[in-house]
Amino acid sequence: MLGLQDSVQHLRREIRSLERERETLVASMEPKPNPWSIVAETFHVMELGLQSPCNLVNASTLESSSAMRKSLSYLEKSCAIDVSMGDLRGLDEILQRVLCCSLWCGAPEIKLERIDELAPGVISATARASATVTWSTLHHILPSFETSCNESDDFPSLRLLGQRISFLCQLNFHLDEEDGRLARLESTTDILQPLIHALGLPGACAIAKVASTRIMSNLATHVVFRR
Repeated sequence: MLGLQDSVQHLRREIRSLERERETLVASMEPKPNPWSIVAETFHVMELGLQSPCNLVNASTLESSSAMRKSLSYLEKSCAIDVSMGDLRGLDEILQRVLCCSLWCGAPEIKLERIDELAPGVISATARASATVTWSTLHHILPSFETSCNESDDFPSLRLLGQRISFLCQLNFHLDEEDGRLARLESTTDILQPLIHALGLPGACAIAKVASTRIMSNLATHVVFRR
């Protein structure tokens, strides 16, 4: 009887070992994610998420659009588990930031305009983003302007309210050398000049610089402002 039990345990160990070998073999045979598709699907998710926040809130349910579910499924397979963007870690945190932005600005939009390969494993995407400034925008994204509000004076913040801000932003995709998955995102944006133009005030440059710096340090990605 003991000999039979030993044989059964041995067979189970062999089965587990074969299963692990099979998983390793299957993983090695899977093609690397297409970098251009990763960029396209990332922007597709952001566009859909900004247009309809419920797409992100209910991303895993039937309440979300089929297009969103398809794009998210692709990104989940194409991103590293600890994919990062500034201080954000993981795809869920990054998507949560997009959701917040969709609530902070009015009618946000983002459109992909150009994709370039900067180096092996590094893809740069240039997009044009736009959003209408609301009180929530001032509070969450431009706090320097909100603190200057005073109904009795002509403060810059009052000039920004209701204005449509349009600007260019760049998102760099860093891919893992081994499996080709997205490992890191880096973003920059040119929001200074659009803010100065929207304010139309002497000395507006200094104020805009303060706000722009706050955006960079606190949001980690200026893509956030798009929404």
